[in-house]
Amino acid sequence: MAMRRPARMREMALPGLAQNIGASAFAFPQNLADIFKLASDKAFAAYPPVMRDIFKHLTKLAERGLKPNVEQNLTGRFSRTHAAAQMVLKKMHVELKHAQVLSMFPMGGLQDNTVNRLLLMSSSEHHLPNVPMTFFIKPPGAS
Repeated sequence: MAMRRPARMREMALPGLAQNIGASAFAFPQNLADIFKLASDKAFAAYPPVMRDIFKHLTKLAERGLKPNVEQNLTGRFSRTHAAAQMVLKKMHVELKHAQVLSMFPMGGLQDNTVNRLLLMSSSEHHLPNVPMTFFIKPPGAS
């Protein structure tokens, strides 16, 4: 809802990455023990640096503008990281649920007044006024 408000319609940054994420299959382990075991696997250790770099790129778009080479690099890094991690999950033979992940990277970020009000009421001192990226996990068969 925060994105669809007419006054807030924004151009999307990283459209290639959003398309890549939306077209990728995601498997989620269901047992806590499996999650802990997989957390130490090096294939999953590559996700945080990729996501950190995506976050940094998005938060500095207003200063630096679009950088097609950087955006292609981020998309490629995500693809390689995701493929390796999903392969590990398949080989582990653990209970998995599959879903699609949809993402949005709006230029200038996404802002919701209700969330900002809750942050202010909770005396939050370290938060962003706008969220640079959002993700939605869509179970199979959901519209």
